[in-house]
Amino acid sequence: MQRKTILSVVLVGSAIVAGSTRAAVFTAPLENSLLLSVDMNGGPLSSAVAPTNGYNENTPAGFSADPYGVLWSPWGGNQYAGGDGVQLPSSQSGPNVNASSISKTFTVQGSTYYAVTAPMASPITATISIDTINNSSKYGTVNGVASLNSRDRGSPSAANGANDSDMFRDFIFAGGSGSQVQGENYMELQLGGLVTGNQYQVALYSYDFSGGHTTNWTATAPTTSNGIDGWWAASPAGNNTFTAPADMQSITWTAATPAEAIFTLTADVNGDIAVWGFGGTGSGQSGDTTYLNGFQIAAVPEPATLGLFGIASAGLMLRRRRQNA
Repeated sequence: MQRKTILSVVLVGSAIVAGSTRAAVFTAPLENSLLLSVDMNGGPLSSAVAPTNGYNENTPAGFSADPYGVLWSPWGGNQYAGGDGVQLPSSQSGPNVNASSISKTFTVQGSTYYAVTAPMASPITATISIDTINNSSKYGTVNGVASLNSRDRGSPSAANGANDSDMFRDFIFAGGSGSQVQGENYMELQLGGLVTGNQYQVALYSYDFSGGHTTNWTATAPTTSNGIDGWWAASPAGNNTFTAPADMQSITWTAATPAEAIFTLTADVNGDIAVWGFGGTGSGQSGDTTYLNGFQIAAVPEPATLGLFGIASAGLMLRRRRQNA
């Protein structure tokens, strides 16, 4: 399968970040050197026999395999449709479920319920959270407290240029309070259990076919100003004016055009990497809902530290890999 996405790389600290304030375009999921592909299965669990997991492997219900050969691992969703049976935070479930942080350790790829799995070299723990330390008042609530939330929109009405409709049909999200500045109702995805100093490619998928929005992703951690965490202008200090981080990637979609944001990052001394997502236009002040439909992590062979020649070489290698895969 030919992939045409071209990546650029910029050095940020010890991390090489793919793209720099770039708009994301969906071509296909990551396919090479994959360690884990996760489909977030949102909305209330139900008894309706409908697909939910990204790969929809050939199950007893007659669901078809993922068109790209990706083995999606479920987080949430009905077991009969390949999910793991866990109710994600939801204001529509009965009873409602609220949580400011959720975590899952993946030991196999795929769905154990249907025994369609592949071994992982080592477990990877994923944690998705919102900031209830400083920014609790900036989020939407479930059961009266700041919480993650989720939805299942049903099968997207168009092919979306993706053919991974079941991954894009449902998602977890961080809603706003109605008065938040862009970035204040952010969502963090942390991946742990990785090898310190090794590089990894992370792909984020954000989409809601019920309407057009923008979700921005960054590997630059938020900072605190006037007791609120976010991405702030350096001058004048303390005015809490949103300023886009240099590595920000914006996923903007209409009802039929999902996309992806891709970063190449180096695991820290704890074996962790982290990215942050926030809703909005990527410029200006007004915030919006933050969406996450799924994510992938893959191994990257390039060294963690590169000189100027190495950066150019890494960019060429990434472009060749993505074009020739």
